[in-house]
Amino acid sequence: MCFSMADTKSIIKNRLCLFAYSFLLGVIINAQPLFFNTDATDSLRAYGSTQAQAGSGRFLGHILDMIFERIGFYQPFRFINVLIYIAFLAASAVLIVMILDIKRTSLSLLSVSILMSCAMNSGILAYFYVCHMYGFTLFISMLACFLIIKRRAVILPAVLLSASLGIYQAFFPTVILLIFLCQFLKLSKGDGDIR
Repeated sequence: MCFSMADTKSIIKNRLCLFAYSFLLGVIINAQPLFFNTDATDSLRAYGSTQAQAGSGRFLGHILDMIFERIGFYQPFRFINVLIYIAFLAASAVLIVMILDIKRTSLSLLSVSILMSCAMNSGILAYFYVCHMYGFTLFISMLACFLIIKRRAVILPAVLLSASLGIYQAFFPTVILLIFLCQFLKLSKGDGDIR
C-alpha cells in the first residue's frame, strides 16, 4: 500500500491531535497530584531511610525541592515529574491505538480516555517523585509492542523490554496482552496468517 504525502501529513496530524487530547485529559483528570500539596508515598523527605540516601534519585529530588522552595516554589520537581508521566502516558495511549489499528476517531478518543482515566494512574502518581520512570517504562514497553506487531522486529523490542524490566516497573504482561489481542482480532476477522 502506497501513501501520498497528503495521507502521511493527515496521519501525523491525527496522531498529534490524539496525543494533545490525551495529554490535556491527563492533566485535567490528574490535577490533584499535579497542582495540590500532597504527601509523597515514596517518602522522599525521610532522611534516615534508604529511600533518601545520596545514591538514590529521591535524594537528588529532595535537594532540588529544597533549592526551589528557598526561591519560593513548592515542589516543582514533583510538578515536572507528573507532567512527564502524563506525556509518556499520552504517547503510550497513541501507540496502543496504532497497535490495535483503531481507525474511527470516536473509538480512538474513547480508548485513550480509558487509559488516561485508569485507576493505575492514581496509584502511580502517589509516587510522584519517581512517576516519570513508570511512564517511561510504559512508553518503551508499548514501543516494543508496536515494533513487534507492526514492524515484525525482534532485536530492538527485546532490548526495549529488557530495559523496561530493569527500570522501576515492568509492563511486560501488558505487552503480552496486546500481542494476544492483536492476534485475536486477526483471527476474528478471518485473516489466515496468524503466528
